[in-house]
Amino acid sequence: MVFALSLSIAPSARAQNELPVSVVQSTSLSGSQKEEVARYAAAALTLFKSSVWSETRRGRDQLLRPLEDPQSAASVSVSFRLEYSRELVPALSSLAAKGNPDLTRLNAIRILGSIATAQSASAIEPFLSDEASAIKFMACQASGNTFRVLAASSPALPSGEAVRLVNRLAALAGAEADTTVLDGAVIGLIEATKVDIANYTEVREGAFLKLAQAMSTRLQALPADSQDSAMLATILRAGVAARDGLIGRTELGNGVVRELAGFGGDLLAYVMRRTRAGHLPAPGAGTLRSALEQLASTGEANVFYALLSLDRGKRIEPTAISATLQDGRAATDAEFVAQAAVFIREKVVAPPVGLPADRFLK
Repeated sequence: MVFALSLSIAPSARAQNELPVSVVQSTSLSGSQKEEVARYAAAALTLFKSSVWSETRRGRDQLLRPLEDPQSAASVSVSFRLEYSRELVPALSSLAAKGNPDLTRLNAIRILGSIATAQSASAIEPFLSDEASAIKFMACQASGNTFRVLAASSPALPSGEAVRLVNRLAALAGAEADTTVLDGAVIGLIEATKVDIANYTEVREGAFLKLAQAMSTRLQALPADSQDSAMLATILRAGVAARDGLIGRTELGNGVVRELAGFGGDLLAYVMRRTRAGHLPAPGAGTLRSALEQLASTGEANVFYALLSLDRGKRIEPTAISATLQDGRAATDAEFVAQAAVFIREKVVAPPVGLPADRFLK
């Protein structure tokens, strides 16, 4: 899987088998331009289906080139994406299906992610529940790439279809046992939170909401003595993304902000429960201690930024209870537990967040 994911478009003579920029950027493809797209797609697919790896790679690179060329990627037209999708998605879906070589499946799913239309997004969805972890991971990556394209260029993926893909990733983030696939699902959702464009508010806010809910559920079920550093790293990644959303240039709705505040409270509450149970490594003990300190710090910050958003115009003093964990003295860990409990009651349970105390203080 690592080999497959590390593949990149090999340098090649760009004069051969190129689509003119005028076709890729055309806002309304003519009949002759559509024929040109069809010929290009058919030739590249023929190479991609080859049993000779060097030919397969050439075909993959040729299929991706109009979509990922740094000189034109941001200006690929909706008209071109839709036509390219019509020509490619049925064949790519078949090539990505079970029974084909893994490398072919992985590369076909990768290409689907770069097309970024309703047709290609729908084709990716079944692979999010594939039996093979590598395929699920690539489907997460392809979903994330679809959202990156959506955020950076003229959208060829309707908002409703994007929301559906968000929901599929969220379901995976909430239930997946493989930590690598889980991380892929979280990264895909984070990419969806960056779709900050007109008429796609429900995509961005839905991604934040689902991300916070999935990670809060994971935290609440995580044992106090867990040594799963990969899980903690994924949860921290989500926490940092939540913070970025709370301080971003586009305000989030109050319901989403409250959910992000609750996620922040869950971050703090997990570290508090772990400390109280005697499962916090000693100061300076290594990466696990550091990760838990970062969880607490991120959770505290996210509650603060959520309160700034909910109580607009009201002066809110920053707190520093997570710094208690970072002063290098084990004796102060107990102080953190007491301070965190007060913080949660005053900042997360009390209005304007107003979440139930028994969610955090058990």
